[in-house]
Amino acid sequence: MVDSIIEHKLLDGLLKTEVLQLLGFEFNDINSDTWTYYIGKRRRIFLFKCYLYIKFDTSDKVIKIGIK
Repeated sequence: MVDSIIEHKLLDGLLKTEVLQLLGFEFNDINSDTWTYYIGKRRRIFLFKCYLYIKFDTSDKVIKIGIK
């Protein structure tokens, strides 16, 4: 699901309030310009915790999304 969100750019241009409606709060600071969401563990060589990172511009719109 997360890969689809990134591939189809479903969050691009959304406001923080719209991201909150879709993904929930998950302990993010409303004033922060980067939010993270835990998406589970992925296996590469070892199991790693993976997070969805969402970066906002100064007008609170999504400008970048990634997985780490």
